[in-house]
Amino acid sequence: MSLDLGLRVVFFGTPEFARVVLEGLLSSPHEVVAVAAAPDRPSGRGRKVRLGPVAAFARERGIPLIQPAKLDTDARTRLAEFDPDVFAVASYGLIFGPRSLAVPRLGAVNAHGSVLPKLRGAAPIERAIMRGFTRTGISIQQMVREVDAGDVYASREIPIDASENAESLRARLADVAAELLPEVLTSIEAGTARAVAQDPTRATFAPPLLSEERAIRWAEPATATANRVRAFAPRPGAFTVLPEEFGSKRLKVLDAIPAPEHARAGASPGEVLVASAKEGLVVATGDGAALKLITVQPEGKRAMDVAAFLRGHRLAPGLVLGDSAT
Repeated sequence: MSLDLGLRVVFFGTPEFARVVLEGLLSSPHEVVAVAAAPDRPSGRGRKVRLGPVAAFARERGIPLIQPAKLDTDARTRLAEFDPDVFAVASYGLIFGPRSLAVPRLGAVNAHGSVLPKLRGAAPIERAIMRGFTRTGISIQQMVREVDAGDVYASREIPIDASENAESLRARLADVAAELLPEVLTSIEAGTARAVAQDPTRATFAPPLLSEERAIRWAEPATATANRVRAFAPRPGAFTVLPEEFGSKRLKVLDAIPAPEHARAGASPGEVLVASAKEGLVVATGDGAALKLITVQPEGKRAMDVAAFLRGHRLAPGLVLGDSAT
């Protein structure tokens, strides 16, 4: 095969992260002969069926698109018709069994959102933020039956800014993956790629996020609470619960920072310490610490800054926010 032609690639991905990676791949010497994305699903208030970012992008670019519900015999037969050299995967969602991984001549590679073997699993970006990591990255790995356990071709680290949320970190990591994946494919084509086995004793895991983890736990330290907010922002959003006099409604917290200058020993976790247009909304957390809320979203309303929220909700110091809806 001439190195000028590039590899024949079937790309697998569904959300915006994957769309960015696909766009980077299209700018490389490699040929994307088909795209596989998750089936379209209803979304939004009207529950209309909409194309996901990758599916919409593939149609816009005129790339053959398939959307199997599972990688069964029919899907594998269809994929084999594209005569792929390699599968390239980025945030796809379906399970690849041995027969699926055997379809491409050179196997399958995956762009994973961590520096493996750290944070194997479905939610590495959110878990990195929630656990207070200061660095993370992208790994391009061989796909094997065990999730995220394959040998690693390349990794690239980036710092995690203390103020960024899951969405902004995911966007930066997508840009890294869009550069690194084509480089790895080129090395595979040239025969110079060297995949390094992971050390299983150093593996950590990033399981899927659970809905109950969105509930802010005011007894946690302020830094941990801020990390929880960042990990779920902007969607689906971490939340607290307003006092009974405000209907015990959920209040999403989309941005918050530790506020050590307002810390007060003896305050109950969740107790409102400050509630003013000038100083904002500050809530007591564990260990006598405090958290300043920056952006919130009341039930049924748009996201807003705290000053706008306080104009419609006269919270006062001494009131206590709850950990979960009743």
